[in-house]
Amino acid sequence: MTAITERALEKLAGRVGALLVARAESLVTAESCTGGMAAQALTALSGASAWFERGFITYSNAAKRECLGVQEMVLAVYGAVSEETARGMAEGALAESRADWSLAITGIAGPEGGTREKPVGTVAFAWASRAGFRASRRVLLEGDRCGIRRQAVAFALRNLGEILSCGQDAAEENDRKTTLPQAVKSARYNPQTPQNISENPARARSQGFCNVPRAR
Repeated sequence: MTAITERALEKLAGRVGALLVARAESLVTAESCTGGMAAQALTALSGASAWFERGFITYSNAAKRECLGVQEMVLAVYGAVSEETARGMAEGALAESRADWSLAITGIAGPEGGTREKPVGTVAFAWASRAGFRASRRVLLEGDRCGIRRQAVAFALRNLGEILSCGQDAAEENDRKTTLPQAVKSARYNPQTPQNISENPARARSQGFCNVPRAR
């Protein structure tokens, strides 16, 4: 698998930033296994203060509860590495910030901590907007600890870019909730494989990305 470079992350972050500027909106991040890497990639860009609102690093379950309001029941039933917890993180980040959009990442970067049900490389993501958009995904990444963390950041930013891009085209459409395209639902994610995330806006629209409301 090709390694995710700093330049690749910078490009993904730059696209997110440009789209947020165009929409006059802002972003908050909530991270666990990536330990602030997404926020670092975003704020490495000059002018990020115009669209990056804040970031939360909630590594422990207690931090997820105390900083983001993730319910103890959710953590107990589904575990810290789950779409349910990621969704709670994304929604809590919106509640505890002034941002219009949030992304959340929680996973097992290894080399320890994996189980049969959730092996090393399992990462859950969620994206949410103040206007009502909600989406989440769980994937299985491969590589060492550093590689898994970088892939996770790339996955989160690339998908957010797709969401914002289609929302830009459909800003005046209705406020229906939507989900990510079928193409990103596979359990094993390769960040270098185009079919996982549509690079074609027309294809993305056909897959349901574009009912993305603007914040009012």
